Amino acid sequence: MVIFGNHVLKIKLSRKSLRLLQRVDFTLRSAIAAVLLLVLFMVAIVDFVITASHKEHQIQESVLRGELGQFLLNTREPNGSSLLENPTDFTKARRSLQIVTVNRPFFTYFLTKKNTNSFSTNNLRFDPPRACVVEFLSNTNASKVDTSSSTLQACFAAIPSDPTGHYVYFALRYPTPLIRRHLRGEPIEKGDRLILHFYGKKQVNIQLSFQQLPSQKSNNRHLTLPENLNSFHEISSYLPEDGGYSTKLVNAQAFEQKITDTQENIVSILGRIDSTLLPIDNRLLGWPSPETKSLKVGIDIIHAAGSSMETPKYLFKIEPDTEGAAQVSLEQAYRISVLSKATLSVNSNGNNEKGNLLWTSTSLPSSESTRYQGWFQSLANHVARLMVSGVEKVSATQEQHLSGLPLLSATLTEDANIVPDIAARSLAWQFAAIFVISVFIWLLWGGSRRLERLTRVAHISAVNRGGSFAEYADSTDQIGTLGRVLHLLYKRDHQRMVFQRKRLERENYQKAEVIRREKEVLETRREILNAIGHEIRSPLANLLASSSKDPEMNRNLCRMERAVIALHEAATIDEGLLNGVIAARLDDLSTFVTKLTENLAAIGKPIVGIGKRAGVIAFFDDIVLETVLDHLLDNAERHKTAGTIITVSWEESGDQVIIEVFNEGLPLEDCENIFKLGVSDPNSGGNLGLGLYAAKMYLFGMNGSISAVNRKNGVAFVITLQKLA
Repeated sequence: MVIFGNHVLKIKLSRKSLRLLQRVDFTLRSAIAAVLLLVLFMVAIVDFVITASHKEHQIQESVLRGELGQFLLNTREPNGSSLLENPTDFTKARRSLQIVTVNRPFFTYFLTKKNTNSFSTNNLRFDPPRACVVEFLSNTNASKVDTSSSTLQACFAAIPSDPTGHYVYFALRYPTPLIRRHLRGEPIEKGDRLILHFYGKKQVNIQLSFQQLPSQKSNNRHLTLPENLNSFHEISSYLPEDGGYSTKLVNAQAFEQKITDTQENIVSILGRIDSTLLPIDNRLLGWPSPETKSLKVGIDIIHAAGSSMETPKYLFKIEPDTEGAAQVSLEQAYRISVLSKATLSVNSNGNNEKGNLLWTSTSLPSSESTRYQGWFQSLANHVARLMVSGVEKVSATQEQHLSGLPLLSATLTEDANIVPDIAARSLAWQFAAIFVISVFIWLLWGGSRRLERLTRVAHISAVNRGGSFAEYADSTDQIGTLGRVLHLLYKRDHQRMVFQRKRLERENYQKAEVIRREKEVLETRREILNAIGHEIRSPLANLLASSSKDPEMNRNLCRMERAVIALHEAATIDEGLLNGVIAARLDDLSTFVTKLTENLAAIGKPIVGIGKRAGVIAFFDDIVLETVLDHLLDNAERHKTAGTIITVSWEESGDQVIIEVFNEGLPLEDCENIFKLGVSDPNSGGNLGLGLYAAKMYLFGMNGSISAVNRKNGVAFVITLQKLA
């Protein structure tokens, strides 16, 4: 019978095999659990990949159908036409001005004889085909160009099988100040004008100016226009190359409208140009001819000067190669609709033969995939492809019926995503987990072998040195042996700790005894000093009173008096240390010293403090430390160079806090003995030599120290305090 945890397995085993299994039962259980976990991970990964791949294929196909339908919807124009009718002209989202092909006319005269009385610009609409319209911002780099950010909408188009003849139709719309019309007899530059440039085998420039209505002129006199026609303009055209003579081969009309929301004045122009004016060969069959389509177009829009002091202002200057933003295009429709960046192809006759391909998204600049990017994602996708191979591409097809065109078939094709981005990353992490588990099993096996040898050696070395935990008394497995070894080590550590505690108690008792003896010595010394001072003070006072006539004797007696006073002060300091007058504690030293220096500076002392204003914690008695600093500052003020400032600085240094009192002056001859009792400056007549001695004794009571250091140009007294009690 073998016991594994709470389970009993009845197997006939030899006693030797049973003991072996008991010794390695923990290792076996861990290994079996790790192997089962590894197998479970592998099964989970296979099931996860199969399910995720199938689901992703369905989702991807559904997304492509939706994107394809949205693309075809975005190619439809409000007038019923489609961008797919002319994919060559309407592919790019940015293009220069050229003559494009449209299948439906958009030019009409705004004003006719029939609607003169009822005409109103409020009812007019600027509605050229959106696919033809290209938008330009005003060219701020051109000379004399207005710096506004206005937008010009321009369209130049030709209609195949045009029953009225071969014309290039154009539509222009742009913001402008109120139009200044050209008046008869004045130079054309006195009114607003447009110059259309056509570049082919040669350059043709057509100048357009705004005129009053012919019907409103009588006997060469300009009559007031009816209010409903004030914002309507007739367009006259001139050919500068022909001496500026007008031509009837260009017909155009314009109207102004005030936009209520922005208060902008917008002018809209519709017109047509007879092809005989253009630099093309009109003998060629077919309209528009390839030569016509290859013409490049430029536009200059000039606002006339209001007075002789002003200069004409270019509202727009569009060069022939300047690219503008197409109002609609196949590229825009594709990028807005097909977020998956799948390959789109449009074919005629409802099939996918290469010869009938009308348009494909491969002609567009490539863009980043919508899938998550990064080296880890690439690695995850690669792992997913290794798991699932031979997956076909995902595609979606939809037919489109357009008037005047054969049946169109649009197809979106994309490489199949084996699994979603997040699923691929999860798969990669699962493989990483499998790798870690495999490494863990290998390490567990090697570690268990080492653990078995270690426990056996530990048991042999420790079994004869003590007992064991009761719960492990009868245990023979691997963990039980380790428990007994730990128990033996614990007992030894406990005995070692008892020995260390007794040793520390003995050392503390010895230290206390030393302190007690030192206190007795201090007490004896204080009593002796008090007795000596008392016995000498009264006779000395009498002698001083009777020796006023003998200067030499009086001087010697004064010296004795100072010595007696010094003895009394020393006894007082020692008594304070002995009786625990110093009550040091942890406090904010920086706040204390900052306030002290600021208060002294406020009463006129030449002192400045340098250091952190708060946060420097030290072990000190604020009353005693103030006394120490008073002694040091008094000494510094007496010995500093006239006109200089005493500097008090403080900083942290490891587990200590350093205070430095610096004064400029002569260096010290002896930096060690100045802290001894009675040592003073010979030039200070009334100084008893107690200040620095008292400072040293007080700092000793706060576990601190003091030293003097000669520095460049002066002397520094350095105080060291502890940061811990």
